[in-house]
Amino acid sequence: MRTKTPRWAQFEKRVRDFLKDLKFDDVKGGHNFLINGIQVDAVGGHERSLLIIECTTKRKLRKKIGEFRGNTRILDEGFRSHPRYKKYKKHHFLIATNRKEIRPEDREFSGLEPTKDPSLGWKAAGLL
Repeated sequence: MRTKTPRWAQFEKRVRDFLKDLKFDDVKGGHNFLINGIQVDAVGGHERSLLIIECTTKRKLRKKIGEFRGNTRILDEGFRSHPRYKKYKKHHFLIATNRKEIRPEDREFSGLEPTKDPSLGWKAAGLL
């Protein structure tokens, strides 16, 4: 009997596929992809920049934003020393959500305005 892929895993895959469709290099991520012991949902490089993306299907983002902010230094160090990813000099940390709306208090807590890609129906809010 085949089990259905969880919604969060489907969303993470959509984000990675989106990076591949945009011709990003070194696209990877998922529940088995760890950098310095931290699981990374999606990552992809373009020229000198690396996007490190935390995906969420949760309605309330404040906790996720706080956790991700707390991990950025550890992830940054891990990617800078990783054989495949050390060539990328600029690291950009993003949260992607499949929510149609981001609560105003979460947007304010993030400190930045989100961007929206209408083709996927997901928003990404920068954290740094």
